[in-house]
Amino acid sequence: MPTEISGSTGVNKIQDGTVVNADINSSAAIAGSKISGSFGKILQVVGMNSTTEVTVSASSATDTGFTANITPSATSSKIVVFFETNVANNNPSSYNRVQLKKVVGGSTTQLAEKHCEREAYYDYQMCTINYLDTPNTTSQITYKITAYRQGGGQGHLGINGTSTSLLLFEVGA
Repeated sequence: MPTEISGSTGVNKIQDGTVVNADINSSAAIAGSKISGSFGKILQVVGMNSTTEVTVSASSATDTGFTANITPSATSSKIVVFFETNVANNNPSSYNRVQLKKVVGGSTTQLAEKHCEREAYYDYQMCTINYLDTPNTTSQITYKITAYRQGGGQGHLGINGTSTSLLLFEVGA
């Protein structure tokens, strides 16, 4: 049964109307709705999911069509990027190079590149890129995936209709 605090039993513990860390038991649970401020909160989530297979054969980066746009609500926000797809190839001595790029105001910056390889013909392998970006802007940002083959042959992203996803999380500072 909860203890009721009245004017004569313990109200002196919080006389000023505020609760400080010392007033809270270490096992207490506090609802997220009671916490104010913009520290580490997920402010928005956007992304794309596709079952389209993309063939990669060029030795220079080709746009895969896997893109997502986000407009940060504050310049102090960070963007967490998660990309995943299944890859395969028809030449076990070559591999897919998958790149994460961002476009802001027409200017493109490469953020990450991943070597995604499969040693057997058309054997699937998960390829992921996880990236924490500090864009320092409130302009729209396009995050996109490009890919190319190194060593010849053809590669495939999203092989045989498997799911490819690109998710963006805005995190408040």
